[in-house]
Amino acid sequence: MLFDFWDTLIFHERGESQRLKRIRVEGLTEALIKGGFSASPRKVEEVMEEVDMECDRIRVEKGREFDLNTQVHMMMEKLGIPTSNKRLAQNLWDVYAHSVLSVQLRAQEGAESILRFLKEGGYKVGLICNTYHTPSSVIKKILRKFGFLHHFDDVLMFSDEYGLLKPRPEIFLEALLRMGVEPSEALHVGDKPELDILGAKNAGLRAIHLKITDQPYPNNLPKPDATIQALDHIPETLRKL
Repeated sequence: MLFDFWDTLIFHERGESQRLKRIRVEGLTEALIKGGFSASPRKVEEVMEEVDMECDRIRVEKGREFDLNTQVHMMMEKLGIPTSNKRLAQNLWDVYAHSVLSVQLRAQEGAESILRFLKEGGYKVGLICNTYHTPSSVIKKILRKFGFLHHFDDVLMFSDEYGLLKPRPEIFLEALLRMGVEPSEALHVGDKPELDILGAKNAGLRAIHLKITDQPYPNNLPKPDATIQALDHIPETLRKL
């Protein structure tokens, strides 16, 4: 059994996304000024968005992930700062990576109980996470904070470590290889049709869509094997599949 991370297990409170962006911009600006470089929040935000757009284009076109070091170096280059300034690069990395710990995070209802149910039932449980701005080391801190980390002793797959991200089927297949499980024996749970369901189905897994919005399911994507509105519906769904 594989799970997505963001919005499937852990989510930001409403409105926290904008607050997170503001925390990052302010923290990066402060780090640049302390490092001896002039920078305004507006310029920092502009460069952040440019880097995001460039990375997102490659993510969509090639399914390739950029680790946070690369994103920081891209930002420094756009600001005309030598990437050889390792102290500043580390300070910028720290801001990018740890800002998410300053906003209100919540666990989806039923997350801990379903993970415990699966482990006690003898299921192998794994995680596949597209990391974006938050590196695997920080995701693990969040998992540990919520008491989830020990449930994922079978496999933790992070796009910044693996180099590819969902919906590339390779990241699903690598997770299953590490677990010693065939695709036909596996099931992935996630909230994003274009990442979780598409990727899982293309890799030969069954997929459960956790529907947490009112958005209609895209007609051009493979249909999930089941749709649930809450994680605690998984036991009943497993009995039906």
